[in-house]
Amino acid sequence: MFLTGIFDLDTCKATVIPEDAVVHYMGKDYIFLSKGPGEFQLVEVGTGQKDQGWIEVKPSGNGNWKNTRIVVKGAYALLGKMKNKMEDN
Repeated sequence: MFLTGIFDLDTCKATVIPEDAVVHYMGKDYIFLSKGPGEFQLVEVGTGQKDQGWIEVKPSGNGNWKNTRIVVKGAYALLGKMKNKMEDN
């Protein structure tokens, strides 16, 4: 007989986002911030623990993610478009 379970050993507050929102590029982790319709900014972030499709985002320089609009779907597609634009220039 086998038992599978998840044990929560400690509790702490963390800011988490879907793992798909984080892109790994050139050895660093990034997220895209939405600055308006069709306008995005690539921002380097520190990441922490992962669990069930979610990943911890460490506080950045300003330390506040509350009012920040983070792209949570299609982040790798945005990265591809950004890289293509850089290559065209």
